[in-house]
Amino acid sequence: MLQGVSDVSDLEDPTGKITYAKELDEDLELYRMTCPIGVLLVIFEARPEVVVNITALAIKSGMFFGPSVLANHLRPSSLGNAAILKGGKESKNTATLLSAVIQRALATTSLPETYIQAVHTREDVSSLLSLDRYIDLVIPRGSNALVRNIQNSTRIPVMGHADGLCNIFVDESAKLEKAIRVVLDSKVHCFIPSRFGRSYLT
Repeated sequence: MLQGVSDVSDLEDPTGKITYAKELDEDLELYRMTCPIGVLLVIFEARPEVVVNITALAIKSGMFFGPSVLANHLRPSSLGNAAILKGGKESKNTATLLSAVIQRALATTSLPETYIQAVHTREDVSSLLSLDRYIDLVIPRGSNALVRNIQNSTRIPVMGHADGLCNIFVDESAKLEKAIRVVLDSKVHCFIPSRFGRSYLT
């Protein structure tokens, strides 16, 4: 996780970049610039390291000043990506501890310690999904069922995803019942070795 934070820190600043510019008319210019989104609600299943991943990405992409090329058109802006994180119940204790460490670290910076927050219950999520005036984007990371449920429960824009394609090899020593559950949960093409009979599952 620490290496991941360092890797994100070393990335080029993603904000304040002009990706499109066009003069529409005299003294009328159109610019498309990368900028922070705002308040993110990120919902994920298990995997507590996501708390650290999202924190690093939110902070890295969270503050920018308009480039000098726009100095005559825009005042420098200070915007941010704050994040509210909801992990799976399987890793609640770990996510809680990671969030506390992050908030203590943020308290030593110019960012407010509440820049990154964690919630833990479905009731919390249900309440947050109704706050379309305050939350700018919901990002559910997990099963297709999770994504569909979130999309159907809010007026906030949702960045969902389609079914993934993860290739899994089931070792001949694997317990078949558990292997089947993993395969079905992963939405995959899977190679089953000879002990189970060679075949591909889709």
